[in-house]
Order: sequence, then structure tokens, then C-alpha cells
Amino acid sequence: MISKESSLIRVGIVGASGYTGGETIRILLRHPQVEIVQAT
Repeated sequence: MISKESSLIRVGIVGASGYTGGETIRILLRHPQVEIVQAT
């Protein structure tokens, strides 16, 4: 069985302070297999 932590996709977002970056973060926070590791 695959553990939840090993199946996470680690994501960094450039431009997170803008509108599109903020919307991207909002969407990715709801995704069960994504871990946001950096936002600039």
C-alpha cells in the first residue's frame, strides 16, 4: 500500500502574491495529493 505522504506532489508557486497565484493556491490547497512547499 502507498502511504499518503509518499504520493504527495510537492509544488512551488512563483507569483503567489498576484491574483492568478492566489487562485492557484486556493485550488491546490483543496487537492488531496498536492503539498505547497514554497510560494513567492
